[in-house]
Amino acid sequence: MGTHFAHKTYEPKTLAQFAKLRSRLPSPIYVDNPLFVPVYWKAWELAFHNFREPAPNTGFVSQFIDAAFNQYILLWDSCLMSMFCNYAYPLVHGISSLDNFYAKQHEDGEISRAIVRATGAEYGVNHEDKPLYSRAGWFGYDEPLKYDRNVPVICRGRAVPYPNLQLTLDALDHPLLAWAELEHYSVTGDKDRLGRV
Repeated sequence: MGTHFAHKTYEPKTLAQFAKLRSRLPSPIYVDNPLFVPVYWKAWELAFHNFREPAPNTGFVSQFIDAAFNQYILLWDSCLMSMFCNYAYPLVHGISSLDNFYAKQHEDGEISRAIVRATGAEYGVNHEDKPLYSRAGWFGYDEPLKYDRNVPVICRGRAVPYPNLQLTLDALDHPLLAWAELEHYSVTGDKDRLGRV
């Protein structure tokens, strides 16, 4: 995995610390409502509290910012949090969180939307090698809530993907990585990263 991404291993380094970097972070002035300024600083404090180093043997290649509400690092959350971190670049490299997803990218381009933080295991791997399906199932607006597991995806107007995808439908997500990378570039001007990804 990760054949499309050159960064293959994690090189340990010291995690960024809020107390040491606060004086160098962008400092807002909000005359109309100065009570919002402490909220801004609390957001940064929480962000720094959720910067993590990869656990050994996870296959992660970068430190990351984590939503920290379950056992997964999540693609959607990581993309959005990287956009917040852009405003403290180069002090904070939130965009590097996405490297852990690129390092897990399958040969056909698929990237799981969730990876177990402690093990590096991907959510929704199609171990059964079945045609595209949903393990969770879905229900229509008029149907009662029910969980019909392992529901095949019906492709209308196009062929079923072949060979079978490496991930189930449940593991696939929107193309947020491209949006996050373009936002990073627009704020930081980091052409080198844009070229790498």
